[in-house]
Amino acid sequence: MHPCTGRLKETEKMIFKAISKKRRVRGWIEDLRNERAAVREQAAKALGETGDPKAVEPLIRTLADESSFVRLEATRALGKIGDSRAVESLIRALREDDQDVQRKTIESLGMIRDAKAVDVLMSFLKGENTVSRNLATEALVRIGKPAVNSLIEALKNEQTVVRSRAAEALGKIGDSRAVESLIPHLEDEDEWVRQHVAESLAKLGYKPSSVKEQVDILITARTNALAELTKLGKSALIHLIRVAETGRTEERAIAIDALGRIGDRQAVEPLIRVSQNASLEELPPIVSALGKLGSPKAIEQLIKLALQDGRLRDEVTEALVEIGLRGEEIDLEPIFEVLKGGAEVSLDPARNKELSNKQLDSEALKTVTEILGDVGGSAANLHLHLYLRGCQTRISYEFTPDSWGTRSTNPLDAETQEAVLAAMAKIRMRQGAITKMEYEKILEELENPYFFLPREKLDEFVHKKMLLIPYIDLTKFGNKPRYDE
Repeated sequence: MHPCTGRLKETEKMIFKAISKKRRVRGWIEDLRNERAAVREQAAKALGETGDPKAVEPLIRTLADESSFVRLEATRALGKIGDSRAVESLIRALREDDQDVQRKTIESLGMIRDAKAVDVLMSFLKGENTVSRNLATEALVRIGKPAVNSLIEALKNEQTVVRSRAAEALGKIGDSRAVESLIPHLEDEDEWVRQHVAESLAKLGYKPSSVKEQVDILITARTNALAELTKLGKSALIHLIRVAETGRTEERAIAIDALGRIGDRQAVEPLIRVSQNASLEELPPIVSALGKLGSPKAIEQLIKLALQDGRLRDEVTEALVEIGLRGEEIDLEPIFEVLKGGAEVSLDPARNKELSNKQLDSEALKTVTEILGDVGGSAANLHLHLYLRGCQTRISYEFTPDSWGTRSTNPLDAETQEAVLAAMAKIRMRQGAITKMEYEKILEELENPYFFLPREKLDEFVHKKMLLIPYIDLTKFGNKPRYDE
């Protein structure tokens, strides 16, 4: 076969396809006048797929079709073809009552990218309908630079959502003319406006003039903020402390997290001050940051926070463990002071009744035992043991034939005993005095619903199970009680 024969056949195929397309386009244009709405709808859809400019005028006429489904497909088709001749007709079609058609018209105007549509799209951006506002924003982004001046003007709008959308659109368009107008809105009263302004400035390649401005922009934008703030290191310290102390709630959380990651202990005292007035929702990142900073100065405040609200005990325990892992000595005296009230014993029943009021409630005790179990040592074990024995001894002193009912004034339930003994066992396991298997056996025994040690059996249990030999005068809480282990 001659080499030209193959090329001729390919050319014939292309010509045939072009002729077939023209015939199909003419057929579909004729179908737009078909009496059946379903046929007109399919014809409009098919014409949009062809992208043929010859279909524009017939499709424009179809925008007035009695069927909303046909109008919707005609609108969609005009957007796909992208011919500017359709813009004015589509703008008029925005008066459409059918919301689906109206929204598709907004999209199509964006696809055509004609500057004549900017004003009407801006009216939808400033409107009340959220879906239409979002579609108008995207349409203006598609139109691009011709929309920049109108979007800059919208930054002054009294509606926060309009300012926010305008700032977002300017960043997506990428025109540097917007930078100067965006900068003042880093101080906007609305969080979302500030965030979109900061993100847009980053997209536009804006370079902050100082570390302070860089910190403010990163915190406001949030995107990748922590990684970038950590890179700034100590140079950002005073600015992050400023935001942590005086910033808005969402911004404070980022600044506090960054301070923990940077790890400079100059932030410890400011964070302690912040924690003293923070709400429960704001405290977890502060506690975490204090743990990362690893300073023993934070221990007393961390313990106070845990005792104030048991919901923080897991975070506080983690923070204390982290401080301990840095080789810092953990001063648990604030917790020991709390336990001393429960450990004191008197031969006077009236005094014992008064001491009953010092006994910890279940939540506070759970906080204390969990913290001591994870970070305590021999001193913690001694104070826990003293607490338990003190409570039980008071019960014994009060439980006499003459005062039978007084036992209920100072109950020591199995749950309290279990929590204290479990914490003591965990400390001994961490010290290497008992194995993990022995620790788990103790827990299994404690979890038995019928398990409860009377006072006279307590020391024996502690000695045999945990290898502790206590030397304690129960009527006096000496300055330095100890265990001989």
